[in-house]
Amino acid sequence: MSRSVAALRSLLPVCLLALACSPAPQEPDGGPAQLAADASAARDASTARDASAPAADAAVDSGTPPSGPDASADSGAGPIAADAGVDAGAGPGADSGGAFETVGLELPPGASWCDGGWTPIEAKVCPDGDPACTPSRESQVRWTINGEGFTSIGVMVSPEQGYSTSVVSGPGYLQWLFVMASGTDTMLLSSAAPNVTLMHYAVPVNWGAKTELRFVGTGLRGAGGQSFLYRYEPFDLQAAHAELHAGLEEIAARESAIVGKPVLPFTAFLMPTEIAIPLGYEGNISYGNGVVGINYGNPDWLAAMGGAARLIDWEFSHEYAHEHFVSTAQSFALTPTCLNEGLADAMGNHLGYVPDGDFCPDNDADGTCDWALGCRAVTEYHAKGNCLLWQFKDAGLLTDAFLSGAFNPLRSTYSFDSCDFTSEATGNSYVVYFSEALGAGKDAAAQVTKAGIPNAGSYAAAKAALGW
Repeated sequence: MSRSVAALRSLLPVCLLALACSPAPQEPDGGPAQLAADASAARDASTARDASAPAADAAVDSGTPPSGPDASADSGAGPIAADAGVDAGAGPGADSGGAFETVGLELPPGASWCDGGWTPIEAKVCPDGDPACTPSRESQVRWTINGEGFTSIGVMVSPEQGYSTSVVSGPGYLQWLFVMASGTDTMLLSSAAPNVTLMHYAVPVNWGAKTELRFVGTGLRGAGGQSFLYRYEPFDLQAAHAELHAGLEEIAARESAIVGKPVLPFTAFLMPTEIAIPLGYEGNISYGNGVVGINYGNPDWLAAMGGAARLIDWEFSHEYAHEHFVSTAQSFALTPTCLNEGLADAMGNHLGYVPDGDFCPDNDADGTCDWALGCRAVTEYHAKGNCLLWQFKDAGLLTDAFLSGAFNPLRSTYSFDSCDFTSEATGNSYVVYFSEALGAGKDAAAQVTKAGIPNAGSYAAAKAALGW
Protein backbone atom coordinates (compact mmCIF):
# COMPACT_ATOMS: atom_id res chain seq x y z
CA MET A 1 0.00 0.00 0.00
CA SER A 2 1.39 3.39 -0.90
CA ARG A 3 2.16 5.92 1.82
CA SER A 4 0.07 8.89 0.73
CA VAL A 5 -2.99 6.77 -0.10
CA ALA A 6 -2.86 5.29 3.38
CA ALA A 7 -2.46 8.70 4.95
CA LEU A 8 -5.63 9.86 3.24
CA ARG A 9 -7.51 6.90 4.65
CA SER A 10 -5.98 7.45 8.10
CA LEU A 11 -5.31 3.75 8.30
CA LEU A 12 -2.01 1.98 8.96
CA PRO A 13 -0.32 1.30 5.59
CA VAL A 14 1.66 -1.91 5.75
CA CYS A 15 2.29 -4.63 3.20
CA LEU A 16 3.12 -8.03 4.64
CA LEU A 17 5.65 -10.22 2.89
CA ALA A 18 5.63 -13.86 3.93
CA LEU A 19 8.84 -15.45 2.74
CA ALA A 20 7.36 -18.88 2.09
CA CYS A 21 7.47 -19.80 -1.57
CA SER A 22 4.75 -21.73 -3.33
CA PRO A 23 5.73 -24.41 -5.87
CA ALA A 24 7.18 -23.02 -9.09
CA PRO A 25 4.30 -22.32 -11.51
CA GLN A 26 4.21 -23.46 -15.09
CA GLU A 27 4.26 -20.71 -17.69
CA PRO A 28 1.00 -20.59 -19.66
CA ASP A 29 1.10 -20.82 -23.44
CA GLY A 30 2.32 -17.64 -25.01
CA GLY A 31 4.22 -16.41 -21.93
CA PRO A 32 3.68 -13.21 -19.92
CA ALA A 33 3.82 -10.86 -22.91
CA GLN A 34 1.06 -12.70 -24.77
CA LEU A 35 -1.00 -12.97 -21.60
CA ALA A 36 -0.76 -9.21 -21.18
CA ALA A 37 -2.09 -8.66 -24.68
CA ASP A 38 -4.88 -11.21 -24.16
CA ALA A 39 -5.88 -9.66 -20.82
CA SER A 40 -5.92 -6.18 -22.30
CA ALA A 41 -8.18 -7.35 -25.13
CA ALA A 42 -10.47 -9.10 -22.65
CA ARG A 43 -10.69 -5.97 -20.57
CA ASP A 44 -11.55 -3.84 -23.58
CA ALA A 45 -14.28 -6.30 -24.53
CA SER A 46 -15.76 -6.47 -21.04
CA THR A 47 -15.73 -2.69 -20.71
CA ALA A 48 -17.58 -2.35 -24.00
CA ARG A 49 -20.20 -4.85 -22.85
CA ASP A 50 -20.62 -3.12 -19.50
CA ALA A 51 -21.17 0.25 -21.14
CA SER A 52 -24.06 -1.08 -23.18
CA ALA A 53 -25.61 -3.39 -20.58
CA PRO A 54 -29.18 -2.37 -19.71
CA ALA A 55 -30.30 -1.98 -16.14
CA ALA A 56 -32.26 -4.90 -14.73
CA ASP A 57 -33.68 -6.19 -11.49
CA ALA A 58 -31.20 -7.56 -8.97
CA ALA A 59 -30.03 -11.04 -9.87
CA VAL A 60 -29.64 -12.02 -6.21
CA ASP A 61 -31.90 -11.53 -3.23
CA SER A 62 -29.26 -11.44 -0.54
CA GLY A 63 -31.93 -11.73 2.11
CA THR A 64 -32.74 -15.27 0.93
CA PRO A 65 -29.98 -17.70 1.86
CA PRO A 66 -28.83 -20.11 -0.87
CA SER A 67 -28.44 -23.77 -0.24
CA GLY A 68 -25.54 -23.03 2.11
CA PRO A 69 -21.80 -23.55 1.96
CA ASP A 70 -20.59 -26.87 0.73
CA ALA A 71 -18.59 -29.42 2.71
CA SER A 72 -15.33 -27.66 1.88
CA ALA A 73 -16.30 -24.49 3.76
CA ASP A 74 -13.12 -24.62 5.85
CA SER A 75 -11.08 -24.13 2.69
CA GLY A 76 -13.02 -20.98 1.86
CA ALA A 77 -15.42 -22.41 -0.71
CA GLY A 78 -18.65 -20.47 -0.46
CA PRO A 79 -22.35 -20.57 -1.07
CA ILE A 80 -22.51 -19.26 -4.62
CA ALA A 81 -22.95 -21.68 -7.48
CA ALA A 82 -20.68 -21.39 -10.50
CA ASP A 83 -23.62 -20.61 -12.76
CA ALA A 84 -25.36 -18.17 -10.42
CA GLY A 85 -25.03 -15.28 -12.87
CA VAL A 86 -24.39 -12.71 -10.17
CA ASP A 87 -21.80 -9.98 -10.65
CA ALA A 88 -20.58 -8.34 -7.46
CA GLY A 89 -19.26 -5.35 -9.34
CA ALA A 90 -21.47 -3.18 -11.49
CA GLY A 91 -24.71 -3.94 -9.70
CA PRO A 92 -27.98 -5.27 -11.06
CA GLY A 93 -27.86 -6.69 -14.56
CA ALA A 94 -24.08 -6.84 -15.01
CA ASP A 95 -22.47 -9.71 -16.88
CA SER A 96 -21.11 -12.50 -14.70
CA GLY A 97 -17.76 -13.37 -16.21
CA GLY A 98 -17.28 -12.55 -19.86
CA ALA A 99 -14.10 -14.22 -21.11
CA PHE A 100 -13.33 -15.72 -17.70
CA GLU A 101 -14.51 -18.85 -15.92
CA THR A 102 -16.96 -18.32 -13.06
CA VAL A 103 -15.86 -20.16 -9.92
CA GLY A 104 -17.35 -20.72 -6.47
CA LEU A 105 -16.88 -17.93 -3.97
CA GLU A 106 -14.07 -18.09 -1.41
CA LEU A 107 -13.70 -15.95 1.68
CA PRO A 108 -10.61 -13.90 2.53
CA PRO A 109 -8.02 -15.41 4.89
CA GLY A 110 -9.29 -15.64 8.46
CA ALA A 111 -12.99 -15.54 7.59
CA SER A 112 -15.42 -18.45 7.53
CA TRP A 113 -19.09 -19.09 6.89
CA CYS A 114 -21.47 -19.16 9.85
CA ASP A 115 -23.73 -22.16 10.33
CA GLY A 116 -25.75 -20.80 13.25
CA GLY A 117 -25.25 -20.87 17.00
CA TRP A 118 -22.49 -18.27 17.09
CA THR A 119 -22.16 -15.99 20.12
CA PRO A 120 -23.14 -12.45 19.10
CA ILE A 121 -21.21 -9.30 19.86
CA GLU A 122 -22.96 -6.98 22.30
CA ALA A 123 -22.28 -3.29 21.69
CA LYS A 124 -23.97 -0.15 22.88
CA VAL A 125 -24.13 3.55 22.10
CA CYS A 126 -24.21 5.89 25.10
CA PRO A 127 -23.83 9.61 25.76
CA ASP A 128 -20.20 10.66 26.03
CA GLY A 129 -20.79 11.67 29.65
CA ASP A 130 -22.56 8.43 30.61
CA PRO A 131 -20.71 5.43 29.09
CA ALA A 132 -22.49 3.03 31.48
CA CYS A 133 -25.96 4.03 30.30
CA THR A 134 -28.83 1.61 29.87
CA PRO A 135 -29.98 2.06 26.25
CA SER A 136 -33.67 2.08 25.47
CA ARG A 137 -33.58 0.59 21.97
CA GLU A 138 -31.97 -2.46 20.38
CA SER A 139 -31.50 -4.12 17.01
CA GLN A 140 -30.03 -7.43 15.93
CA VAL A 141 -27.52 -6.62 13.19
CA ARG A 142 -26.48 -9.45 10.88
CA TRP A 143 -24.02 -9.42 7.98
CA THR A 144 -24.20 -11.81 5.05
CA ILE A 145 -22.59 -12.53 1.69
CA ASN A 146 -25.04 -13.93 -0.85
CA GLY A 147 -27.42 -14.51 2.05
CA GLU A 148 -25.00 -16.55 4.16
CA GLY A 149 -23.53 -15.31 7.43
CA PHE A 150 -19.76 -14.89 7.70
CA THR A 151 -17.46 -14.28 10.63
CA SER A 152 -15.11 -11.39 9.92
CA ILE A 153 -16.12 -7.76 9.34
CA GLY A 154 -15.56 -4.23 10.57
CA VAL A 155 -18.88 -2.41 11.07
CA MET A 156 -18.53 1.34 11.41
CA VAL A 157 -21.10 2.59 13.93
CA SER A 158 -21.89 6.30 13.50
CA PRO A 159 -24.17 7.80 16.15
CA GLU A 160 -25.19 11.43 16.31
CA GLN A 161 -22.81 13.91 17.89
CA GLY A 162 -22.32 13.53 21.63
CA TYR A 163 -22.56 9.73 21.66
CA SER A 164 -19.92 7.00 21.52
CA THR A 165 -19.87 3.25 20.89
CA SER A 166 -18.41 0.55 23.12
CA VAL A 167 -18.20 -3.24 22.89
CA VAL A 168 -19.70 -4.86 25.98
CA SER A 169 -19.07 -8.55 25.30
CA GLY A 170 -18.67 -11.20 22.66
CA PRO A 171 -16.09 -11.92 19.95
CA GLY A 172 -15.36 -8.35 18.93
CA TYR A 173 -13.57 -5.14 19.83
CA LEU A 174 -13.67 -1.46 18.96
CA GLN A 175 -11.08 -0.04 16.55
CA TRP A 176 -11.54 3.61 15.63
CA LEU A 177 -15.28 3.82 14.86
CA PHE A 178 -15.44 0.18 13.80
CA VAL A 179 -16.84 -2.73 15.75
CA MET A 180 -14.49 -5.49 14.63
CA ALA A 181 -16.09 -8.93 14.54
CA SER A 182 -14.05 -12.11 14.69
CA GLY A 183 -16.05 -15.29 14.96
CA THR A 184 -19.69 -14.26 14.60
CA ASP A 185 -22.18 -12.96 12.06
CA THR A 186 -24.36 -11.03 14.51
CA MET A 187 -24.19 -7.96 16.72
CA LEU A 188 -26.78 -7.00 19.33
CA LEU A 189 -26.61 -3.21 19.14
CA SER A 190 -28.39 -1.13 21.77
CA SER A 191 -28.43 2.64 21.79
CA ALA A 192 -29.47 5.65 23.81
CA ALA A 193 -29.16 7.70 20.61
CA PRO A 194 -32.09 7.48 18.18
CA ASN A 195 -30.04 8.30 15.09
CA VAL A 196 -27.36 5.73 14.31
CA THR A 197 -26.12 4.60 10.92
CA LEU A 198 -23.84 1.72 9.98
CA MET A 199 -20.90 1.39 7.61
CA HIS A 200 -19.81 3.89 4.97
CA TYR A 201 -23.17 3.37 3.29
CA ALA A 202 -25.11 5.11 6.10
CA VAL A 203 -27.39 2.12 6.66
CA PRO A 204 -30.10 3.13 9.18
CA VAL A 205 -30.55 0.86 12.19
CA ASN A 206 -33.98 -0.81 12.43
CA TRP A 207 -34.68 -0.39 16.14
CA GLY A 208 -36.85 -3.14 17.54
CA ALA A 209 -36.19 -5.34 14.52
CA LYS A 210 -33.38 -6.93 12.51
CA THR A 211 -30.90 -4.86 10.52
CA GLU A 212 -29.43 -6.69 7.53
CA LEU A 213 -26.02 -5.78 6.09
CA ARG A 214 -26.16 -7.59 2.77
CA PHE A 215 -23.07 -8.09 0.65
CA VAL A 216 -22.73 -10.04 -2.59
CA GLY A 217 -19.68 -11.78 -4.00
CA THR A 218 -18.50 -13.50 -7.17
CA GLY A 219 -15.46 -15.48 -8.30
CA LEU A 220 -13.68 -15.47 -11.68
CA ARG A 221 -10.67 -17.36 -13.02
CA GLY A 222 -8.45 -16.53 -15.98
CA ALA A 223 -5.09 -17.63 -17.35
CA GLY A 224 -3.13 -15.81 -14.65
CA GLY A 225 -5.22 -16.41 -11.57
CA GLN A 226 -8.53 -16.00 -9.80
CA SER A 227 -10.25 -13.13 -8.06
CA PHE A 228 -13.14 -12.77 -5.65
CA LEU A 229 -15.08 -9.52 -5.65
CA TYR A 230 -17.36 -8.34 -2.86
CA ARG A 231 -19.57 -5.28 -2.57
CA TYR A 232 -22.39 -4.00 -0.43
CA GLU A 233 -25.44 -5.26 -2.30
CA PRO A 234 -27.31 -1.94 -2.83
CA PHE A 235 -24.13 -0.14 -3.96
CA ASP A 236 -23.29 0.10 -7.67
CA LEU A 237 -19.51 -0.28 -8.00
CA GLN A 238 -19.78 0.91 -11.63
CA ALA A 239 -17.30 -1.73 -12.77
CA ALA A 240 -18.13 -5.33 -13.62
CA HIS A 241 -16.06 -8.11 -12.14
CA ALA A 242 -14.91 -9.19 -15.63
CA GLU A 243 -13.43 -5.76 -16.28
CA LEU A 244 -11.65 -5.71 -12.94
CA HIS A 245 -10.30 -9.23 -13.35
CA ALA A 246 -8.99 -8.42 -16.82
CA GLY A 247 -6.99 -5.61 -15.24
CA LEU A 248 -5.42 -8.03 -12.76
CA GLU A 249 -4.51 -10.45 -15.54
CA GLU A 250 -2.88 -7.65 -17.50
CA ILE A 251 -0.84 -6.42 -14.53
CA ALA A 252 0.31 -9.93 -13.60
CA ALA A 253 1.43 -10.60 -17.16
CA ARG A 254 3.20 -7.25 -17.62
CA GLU A 255 5.07 -7.43 -14.32
CA SER A 256 6.05 -11.06 -14.90
CA ALA A 257 7.38 -10.18 -18.35
CA ILE A 258 9.59 -7.46 -16.85
CA VAL A 259 10.86 -9.73 -14.08
CA GLY A 260 11.48 -12.41 -16.72
CA LYS A 261 9.66 -15.17 -14.87
CA PRO A 262 6.46 -17.16 -15.39
CA VAL A 263 3.23 -15.52 -14.30
CA LEU A 264 2.75 -16.26 -10.62
CA PRO A 265 -0.81 -17.60 -10.24
CA PHE A 266 -2.69 -15.17 -8.03
CA THR A 267 -5.72 -15.27 -5.78
CA ALA A 268 -6.95 -11.72 -5.28
CA PHE A 269 -9.65 -10.69 -2.81
CA LEU A 270 -11.21 -7.37 -3.91
CA MET A 271 -13.02 -5.97 -0.90
CA PRO A 272 -14.80 -2.93 0.49
CA THR A 273 -13.35 -1.50 3.69
CA GLU A 274 -15.74 -3.44 5.92
CA ILE A 275 -14.53 -6.84 4.72
CA ALA A 276 -10.91 -5.81 4.16
CA ILE A 277 -9.82 -4.26 7.45
CA PRO A 278 -10.15 -7.42 9.61
CA LEU A 279 -7.21 -8.78 7.59
CA GLY A 280 -5.03 -6.16 9.27
CA TYR A 281 -2.47 -4.04 7.47
CA GLU A 282 -5.32 -1.83 6.18
CA GLY A 283 -6.56 -4.66 3.96
CA ASN A 284 -3.95 -4.25 1.21
CA ILE A 285 -1.67 -7.18 1.79
CA SER A 286 0.62 -9.65 0.06
CA TYR A 287 0.94 -13.05 1.69
CA GLY A 288 3.89 -14.23 -0.42
CA ASN A 289 2.08 -17.33 -1.71
CA GLY A 290 0.08 -15.77 -4.55
CA VAL A 291 -2.69 -14.51 -2.26
CA VAL A 292 -3.27 -10.76 -2.09
CA GLY A 293 -5.91 -8.62 -0.43
CA ILE A 294 -7.09 -5.38 -2.03
CA ASN A 295 -9.15 -2.82 -0.10
CA TYR A 296 -11.00 -0.67 -2.64
CA GLY A 297 -12.52 1.46 0.11
CA ASN A 298 -15.95 3.04 0.18
CA PRO A 299 -18.19 5.24 -2.00
CA ASP A 300 -16.55 8.56 -1.10
CA TRP A 301 -13.07 7.12 -1.47
CA LEU A 302 -13.87 5.57 -4.84
CA ALA A 303 -15.27 8.87 -6.10
CA ALA A 304 -12.20 10.76 -4.94
CA MET A 305 -9.73 8.28 -6.44
CA GLY A 306 -11.29 7.84 -9.88
CA GLY A 307 -13.29 4.64 -9.48
CA ALA A 308 -12.83 0.98 -8.67
CA ALA A 309 -10.81 -0.09 -11.71
CA ARG A 310 -8.17 2.61 -11.22
CA LEU A 311 -7.84 2.04 -7.50
CA ILE A 312 -7.75 -1.77 -7.70
CA ASP A 313 -5.13 -1.67 -10.48
CA TRP A 314 -3.07 0.77 -8.40
CA GLU A 315 -3.11 -1.45 -5.32
CA PHE A 316 -2.72 -4.77 -7.15
CA SER A 317 0.31 -3.55 -9.13
CA HIS A 318 2.02 -2.90 -5.80
CA GLU A 319 0.97 -6.11 -4.04
CA TYR A 320 1.70 -8.38 -7.00
CA ALA A 321 5.24 -6.95 -7.23
CA HIS A 322 5.69 -8.11 -3.64
CA GLU A 323 4.81 -11.61 -4.78
CA HIS A 324 7.69 -11.54 -7.26
CA PHE A 325 9.99 -10.16 -4.55
CA VAL A 326 9.59 -13.37 -2.54
CA SER A 327 12.28 -15.04 -4.64
CA THR A 328 14.36 -11.84 -4.76
CA ALA A 329 14.33 -11.62 -0.95
CA GLN A 330 16.31 -14.85 -0.70
CA SER A 331 19.40 -12.86 -1.75
CA PHE A 332 19.15 -10.59 1.31
CA ALA A 333 20.48 -11.86 4.61
CA LEU A 334 19.14 -8.92 6.61
CA THR A 335 16.11 -6.62 6.32
CA PRO A 336 14.92 -6.02 2.71
CA THR A 337 11.70 -4.28 3.79
CA CYS A 338 12.38 -0.76 2.50
CA LEU A 339 13.79 -2.07 -0.77
CA ASN A 340 10.77 -4.34 -1.16
CA GLU A 341 8.33 -1.45 -0.69
CA GLY A 342 10.24 0.87 -3.00
CA LEU A 343 10.47 -1.69 -5.78
CA ALA A 344 6.73 -2.44 -5.51
CA ASP A 345 5.76 1.19 -6.08
CA ALA A 346 8.51 1.63 -8.67
CA MET A 347 7.10 -1.27 -10.67
CA GLY A 348 3.54 0.05 -10.46
CA ASN A 349 4.65 3.58 -11.34
CA HIS A 350 6.73 2.43 -14.29
CA LEU A 351 3.73 0.59 -15.73
CA GLY A 352 1.41 3.56 -15.20
CA TYR A 353 -0.71 2.28 -12.32
CA VAL A 354 0.88 4.09 -9.35
CA PRO A 355 0.77 7.87 -10.00
CA ASP A 356 3.85 10.06 -9.61
CA GLY A 357 2.09 11.97 -6.84
CA ASP A 358 1.95 8.82 -4.75
CA PHE A 359 5.40 7.49 -5.65
CA CYS A 360 6.87 10.90 -4.80
CA PRO A 361 4.32 13.06 -2.95
CA ASP A 362 4.33 16.80 -2.40
CA ASN A 363 3.13 16.79 1.19
CA ASP A 364 4.30 20.31 1.93
CA ALA A 365 2.55 21.64 -1.22
CA ASP A 366 5.58 23.59 -2.40
CA GLY A 367 5.31 22.32 -5.96
CA THR A 368 8.24 19.91 -5.75
CA CYS A 369 8.57 16.24 -4.94
CA ASP A 370 9.35 15.63 -1.27
CA TRP A 371 12.26 13.37 -2.21
CA ALA A 372 14.16 16.09 -4.08
CA LEU A 373 16.30 16.89 -1.02
CA GLY A 374 17.16 13.29 -0.17
CA CYS A 375 15.89 10.56 2.10
CA ARG A 376 17.78 10.81 5.37
CA ALA A 377 14.90 12.59 7.16
CA VAL A 378 12.30 10.07 5.92
CA THR A 379 11.25 7.58 8.58
CA GLU A 380 8.31 5.48 7.30
CA TYR A 381 9.60 2.43 5.46
CA HIS A 382 7.35 2.64 2.40
CA ALA A 383 8.47 6.24 2.03
CA LYS A 384 12.14 5.33 2.48
CA GLY A 385 11.97 2.78 -0.33
CA ASN A 386 10.05 5.16 -2.58
CA CYS A 387 12.48 7.99 -1.92
CA LEU A 388 15.46 5.86 -2.91
CA LEU A 389 13.83 4.43 -6.06
CA TRP A 390 12.54 7.86 -7.07
CA GLN A 391 16.14 8.98 -7.59
CA PHE A 392 16.37 6.46 -10.45
CA LYS A 393 13.03 7.58 -11.89
CA ASP A 394 14.15 11.21 -11.69
CA ALA A 395 17.36 10.34 -13.57
CA GLY A 396 15.45 8.52 -16.33
CA LEU A 397 16.80 5.15 -15.22
CA LEU A 398 13.53 3.46 -14.19
CA THR A 399 13.28 1.07 -17.14
CA ASP A 400 12.22 -2.50 -17.84
CA ALA A 401 15.87 -3.57 -17.85
CA PHE A 402 16.63 -1.86 -14.53
CA LEU A 403 13.62 -3.42 -12.79
CA SER A 404 14.46 -6.82 -14.25
CA GLY A 405 17.96 -6.51 -12.83
CA ALA A 406 16.65 -5.38 -9.44
CA PHE A 407 14.33 -8.39 -9.18
CA ASN A 408 17.10 -10.73 -10.33
CA PRO A 409 20.19 -9.74 -8.30
CA LEU A 410 23.55 -10.63 -9.77
CA ARG A 411 24.87 -11.70 -6.40
CA SER A 412 23.40 -14.49 -4.29
CA THR A 413 23.82 -12.76 -0.93
CA TYR A 414 23.66 -9.15 0.25
CA SER A 415 24.06 -8.43 3.94
CA PHE A 416 22.74 -4.96 4.81
CA ASP A 417 19.73 -3.29 6.42
CA SER A 418 17.79 -1.77 3.53
CA CYS A 419 16.15 0.77 5.89
CA ASP A 420 19.32 2.10 7.54
CA PHE A 421 20.07 5.17 5.46
CA THR A 422 22.82 6.32 7.86
CA SER A 423 25.04 3.29 7.26
CA GLU A 424 27.84 3.36 4.71
CA ALA A 425 27.60 -0.42 4.44
CA THR A 426 23.98 0.04 3.34
CA GLY A 427 25.01 2.76 0.89
CA ASN A 428 27.81 0.68 -0.62
CA SER A 429 25.54 -2.35 -0.91
CA TYR A 430 22.91 -0.24 -2.69
CA VAL A 431 25.55 1.17 -5.07
CA VAL A 432 26.69 -2.33 -6.03
CA TYR A 433 23.18 -3.79 -6.22
CA PHE A 434 21.70 -0.98 -8.32
CA SER A 435 24.79 -0.57 -10.53
CA GLU A 436 24.56 -4.22 -11.47
CA ALA A 437 20.81 -3.88 -11.99
CA LEU A 438 21.49 -1.03 -14.43
CA GLY A 439 23.90 -3.21 -16.41
CA ALA A 440 27.55 -3.48 -17.34
CA GLY A 441 29.46 -0.22 -17.18
CA LYS A 442 26.78 1.59 -15.16
CA ASP A 443 27.29 3.28 -11.80
CA ALA A 444 24.46 4.02 -9.35
CA ALA A 445 26.60 5.97 -6.87
CA ALA A 446 25.12 9.32 -7.96
CA GLN A 447 21.55 8.19 -7.25
CA VAL A 448 22.42 6.65 -3.87
CA THR A 449 24.34 9.81 -2.95
CA LYS A 450 21.41 12.01 -4.00
CA ALA A 451 19.23 9.96 -1.67
CA GLY A 452 21.59 11.03 1.12
CA ILE A 453 22.95 7.57 1.91
CA PRO A 454 26.71 7.58 2.61
CA ASN A 455 28.80 5.43 0.27
CA ALA A 456 32.31 5.08 -1.17
CA GLY A 457 31.46 7.22 -4.20
CA SER A 458 31.59 4.74 -7.08
CA TYR A 459 30.70 1.20 -8.04
CA ALA A 460 34.34 0.11 -7.98
CA ALA A 461 35.04 1.74 -4.62
CA ALA A 462 31.86 0.32 -3.10
CA LYS A 463 32.78 -3.18 -4.25
CA ALA A 464 36.24 -2.80 -2.75
CA ALA A 465 34.82 -1.53 0.54
CA LEU A 466 32.57 -4.57 0.76
CA GLY A 467 35.42 -6.95 -0.12
CA TRP A 468 33.96 -7.98 -3.49
